[in-house]
Amino acid sequence: MSPVVPTFLGRRFLGSIVVAFAVLAFSPVAPGSPIPAAHAGEPTNRLEVVGQTFGLEPGGVLAVSLLLPARVGTTTFDAESRIDLISHPVIGDRATFLRTLDDGPRTTSDDVRFSLDPARPDSRVTISDFAGSDFAGSDLAGSDLAGEGTVVTLTVLTEMQEDIEDLLQINGAGVHPLTIELRAAGRTYDALTFVNRLPVDEAIAGEMSISIMMGQTTPPRITDDGVVEVTDEQISELSALADTLTALDETVADTGIDDVPRTVSIEPATLEALAVADPELFARLSPLLAKSELIARPRLPLDPGAVSAASTDDRYATELYTRWLQEGEDVFGRVVRDATVDRSVYLISGALSTDGAQLRRQLGTRMLVMPYEVYAATDGSTQELTDTSQLLTVVLPEGSLPVSSLPAAVIDPHLSARLDDPTDGAYATAVALTADLLVMAREVELNGGLVQRHGIVLARSDGGVIDAATMGDLIGLLAATPGIRAVDLSELATSVDLWVLDGLPVTLQLPTSSTVDLAPRLALIDGLSDDILAYGSMLPGDDPAFAEWDRILGALPSTSVSDQQAATMIRDVEQGFTRFRNAIEVEASSFTLTGRNSTVRFTLRNLTDTTLTVRVQMSSPKINFPDGDQLIALPPTSDTPVTVNVQALSNGKSSVFLRVLAPAESQDVPIVDEMVLTARVNSFAGLGQLVTGAGVLLVVMWWARHWRQNRRAQLAASDLVRHPAARPTSSGLPPS
Repeated sequence: MSPVVPTFLGRRFLGSIVVAFAVLAFSPVAPGSPIPAAHAGEPTNRLEVVGQTFGLEPGGVLAVSLLLPARVGTTTFDAESRIDLISHPVIGDRATFLRTLDDGPRTTSDDVRFSLDPARPDSRVTISDFAGSDFAGSDLAGSDLAGEGTVVTLTVLTEMQEDIEDLLQINGAGVHPLTIELRAAGRTYDALTFVNRLPVDEAIAGEMSISIMMGQTTPPRITDDGVVEVTDEQISELSALADTLTALDETVADTGIDDVPRTVSIEPATLEALAVADPELFARLSPLLAKSELIARPRLPLDPGAVSAASTDDRYATELYTRWLQEGEDVFGRVVRDATVDRSVYLISGALSTDGAQLRRQLGTRMLVMPYEVYAATDGSTQELTDTSQLLTVVLPEGSLPVSSLPAAVIDPHLSARLDDPTDGAYATAVALTADLLVMAREVELNGGLVQRHGIVLARSDGGVIDAATMGDLIGLLAATPGIRAVDLSELATSVDLWVLDGLPVTLQLPTSSTVDLAPRLALIDGLSDDILAYGSMLPGDDPAFAEWDRILGALPSTSVSDQQAATMIRDVEQGFTRFRNAIEVEASSFTLTGRNSTVRFTLRNLTDTTLTVRVQMSSPKINFPDGDQLIALPPTSDTPVTVNVQALSNGKSSVFLRVLAPAESQDVPIVDEMVLTARVNSFAGLGQLVTGAGVLLVVMWWARHWRQNRRAQLAASDLVRHPAARPTSSGLPPS
């Protein structure tokens, strides 16, 4: 299969246009300006084609209108002034077409000369000042060229085979280059354009699909407090988008053709913020988006590959991406009435990992769209030897069965380059684009391919906004060109074949890992989320601080937020927590309990101007607190006395732990440092006296018994001395 990329727009795209009129009658640059918006007001010294017969019947009338260089006009014409119109052979392949664009045609078929000599007017030449020409109503009328430029229209009969004088030979169906040379004011100017010589039998080989895609390229600006701001750059880009969509719709209305499908990529958060930042622009853009197919996007930019990588450590990461994608779709549905949102297409704005592609596939994506620069850097790319009119195969990770791949459409680099910078003028750019598409379709046909199974994504290289004037002119030309079918971008996934070489699909291997590591940030966000719930429970329901924390938390995962900005945002939230921690003071001291049931009193002070609710928790090994934790509302800038019921369990000294916590019970978040109080319990006095008395009595009884025993021993000893047996004899021996 040829590496050429063809494209046609279908019969439904032609609508009620009378092709014969479009072919035979010259149509001036309708509806846009021949000079792109980026160059409006800049005087030009080039010869510019601003209108022509593009679809030429065999032997029909060819008309070409030229805007002359600024320094050339009727006052500079003399007997030597002339325009040569030169035809060249039909182009049969895209390589020849691209070479012709760069270097000009190599061979010539015929030429016709038109005199600009004021003394000898040429009936085939019409000259007028721009202000009085058919172009005066276009955007060009508002530029610096208005009233100064000179428009020259050439009209010539064509013939197919014979070389007849004053007739221009254009032989063979297909795209023919036309070279135009102006000689005036001692200089030579030239321009290149193309004409599509229609076949004699008007046979159409098949309709090639094209999908028009454009949209926002500037990422949302997220402030440190989580607010999405609409920048001047975004205002300019979205205003240009509104201009382009308006130009497209006006062309459809002027020509009476069916609506032209178009796909728009726009950030949901930016669009929602635009409704507040610039209501007038939003009111103009919203109905235009309602007529478009919107590519589903997360509510804030979030790299699916980074999410997939983080999900190995955080199982909620994939759920986060899924929820954000749904929220983005909800934003479109809320701010754009009757919006058509499609998630089957994913436009790669940077590197996409295989895991990210797999996640998108699981969420409904059926086709990837790859800018050429992304494709060229992807493993498996064949660079410029690529048939961009067919889909390539992106391999998904192992274990992705039953679906192990995704089709991908590559934005053609040559078409996108002309859309990026239509320096040759809007109309001339539109002619070159249409001719290029026809050549690509013709090459598919000549190589035996099925034209209807080929398709093109018509977009800028970055997927940005196409110039409004170029879009208007392009739609007008495509509408009059048989064999091209405009479709929604999502339809390419089913209407276009996969590119196959040597019987095997051409495969692409995406990077295995994302360049963004969200895992550390998501871990911080998990902890921060718990703290926000805890500290938020202290605040009244309408307090703006909680809403701000929640907004920051909702923006932190976005890959539009750098790691450095994320650290700043987290630090700001934590400083808010510190403010409330520092706002609560406790006055409490050690105490003595003299009864079994008693109370403990202390004071809580709130230094803020907001009512704060705290949870008071007390515990002790020898004291019971029957009421458990207490929720206490602290009025602003005042002291609040607190009374806690207690039950003593035993006498003695004991430590009591006083904690002031956030009300949320999901976790114990201390608001002030834990206080350790000393409690003395004297609540059991009667029992103590009883125990003491019993002890004294026992001592007395023991002492009395001991005294009696000693007394008896002493008496027994004295009686023994007086006994006769104890008395000694004269010999000193006891008696026998």
